[in-house]
Amino acid sequence: MTITEQQRKELAAFLRNRRERLAPDAVGIKNSYGRRRTPGLRREELAQLAGVSVTWYTWLEQARKIRVSSQVLNGLARALRLDATETGHLFRLAGELAPALPEPCSREGIPEQYLTFLEFQDPLPAFIVNHRFDVLAWNQGFCALFPYFETLEQHRRNTLVMMFDERAREMHPNWEQDALEAAALFRAQYSSRTS
Repeated sequence: MTITEQQRKELAAFLRNRRERLAPDAVGIKNSYGRRRTPGLRREELAQLAGVSVTWYTWLEQARKIRVSSQVLNGLARALRLDATETGHLFRLAGELAPALPEPCSREGIPEQYLTFLEFQDPLPAFIVNHRFDVLAWNQGFCALFPYFETLEQHRRNTLVMMFDERAREMHPNWEQDALEAAALFRAQYSSRTS
């Protein structure tokens, strides 16, 4: 993907900002040569940590028209100690697809505050799904609305699959329209994750 001049400038500023906020001792650099003129890591130090040449990294911070591979971006993200959101931003600025964030696949992967929120919603039906619409967590109100839910096999505990179950037709007076909207929402979410 081609990136614009503005993106290259933003990428350069982002890298410089993150490099300057990272203290040398935070990455294990205890003894450095000469007087430090930068508040954080030097370009040379970051390049070494990321496994790239100093020249290549300098060109990135100078917003030169170069192509950066996802391997280099991963190395920079690791060296700069970027979190998942910052890593995604770095990739987007470089015109690359951001690495997929790990999604919870089970109830155990869901943050505790979300599970607490589900409990507070009772008796109102509430549930948590992942990007594939798999139901990962639910409250008793959800089970009251879908009394057959807990008897479903694990792979059928999916709101899209449930929409096309015969029992859903009875619950939705406008089932055909609701089913079309559910499928459209799934397609839209899927395309936003792959584009």
